[in-house]
Order: sequence, then C-alpha cells, then structure tokens
Amino acid sequence: MNAISLAFLSVGGWQVVLILVVVLILFGGRKMPELARGLGQSIKEFKRATRDAQDEIHRAIDDDLHHQQYQQSQTSQSSASAASAKGAPSAASGTPVAGTGATTPAQDVRKA
Repeated sequence: MNAISLAFLSVGGWQVVLILVVVLILFGGRKMPELARGLGQSIKEFKRATRDAQDEIHRAIDDDLHHQQYQQSQTSQSSASAASAKGAPSAASGTPVAGTGATTPAQDVRKA
C-alpha cells in the first residue's frame, strides 16, 4: 500500500507540464498570475505559522528549564539555610566542614 501511495507523490517534469497545461486550459491565461500569487501567499503564510509554532515550543521549553533551575536553586538554598539554622558547620560560617577538606576564603589567605 505504501509503494502505491508513494508512486503518486513522485511527479516528473512532463507530468508538471501536463498539469500546468490543464490548469491553463481550465482557468485561462488571465487567471494564472492571480492563482500563482495566491499560492505564493499561502505558502508564505504556512511557513510563518510553522515558524511561529516552533518559536512558541522553544519558548515553552526554555521557560520550563528556567523554572526547574529556579526551583532547584531555591531547594538548595533552603536546605543550606536549614542546615545552618541547626548549627551544622558549613563553609559559609567560617568553620571547615569535617571530612570534606573544604576551607573558607579567610582560611586560604592564612595558609598563604
């Protein structure tokens, strides 16, 4: 079935000429420029609508990524503030975190 439907899509040069002759006979020479103009405007509008839809999809994806990054940063900030509220040592408090080898900038200056 697919081979039959694909055979209709492959149009050769002589077939295009035959189609144009039939259109010329049906609509006449005076209507051809109007038909071509309308076809061109339709194609232009279709391309613009397709581009707008793709842009909207990309914007939605970007917005979603930014929202996820914001939520992750808020989650990490709230967990860091919760840890410091419990008295847990952190690099920001000036006390090195045991077992991590982390030091604060002030401790780095004293080592130098």
